[in-house]
Amino acid sequence: MNGGQIVAAQAIGGHRTLAAKTLATGDVAVIAARFSPDGKFVATASDDNTVTIWDAGTLSKDADTLKRLVTLKGQSNRVTSIAFSPNGAFVATESRR
Repeated sequence: MNGGQIVAAQAIGGHRTLAAKTLATGDVAVIAARFSPDGKFVATASDDNTVTIWDAGTLSKDADTLKRLVTLKGQSNRVTSIAFSPNGAFVATESRR
């Protein structure tokens, strides 16, 4: 994903609709995105070596952007993939040069 946008399908009143929400990543490319097992969070891996956790509940609100909860820093290389643990308590990342 480039351009910091996530698109998700959601059911509203029994009808399927597309909700596009902008991630406030600026010019940083989003490399990967994953929903937590319970669907409450979205984790994104970005080209700036960070992982950001977003509140997926804001997909159903009228806000233009998802709410950023935390940005995880510390990878020395570009984060290429992310995964939540089965219970959603942990996030694993992979980075490559």
